[in-house]
Amino acid sequence: MTTKQSSIAYHASSHGLDSLIESRGDRLLELSGIEKLQLIAAISGWQAEDSEAAEAGGDPRTISEFVDDSSIEFTGDVLECLGHLKDCSCDDVLSLIVAIAHQLKEGAYLQ
Repeated sequence: MTTKQSSIAYHASSHGLDSLIESRGDRLLELSGIEKLQLIAAISGWQAEDSEAAEAGGDPRTISEFVDDSSIEFTGDVLECLGHLKDCSCDDVLSLIVAIAHQLKEGAYLQ
């Protein structure tokens, strides 16, 4: 059974997340469990590298740079979702991780 916690809009709202919701729905229903885990991995890795660069006084790390350098082979659907997040704040993408984690925990979205 889905809950309000599995809804992206329950956790945050921004232009990037609204664009993602418009494209893929508030619960990313057509993404498989593996794709949702890839999305979490990409967001987490990107934010870790971006935070590390900021602490070292370097340039911000973009999601595109992270994807290009990653050893993970992201599906086309995951890459499309990541494209919506390029201007999102750290809080927004962390809120998205929480929403996706709720979806996975509910089990209704695993394929």
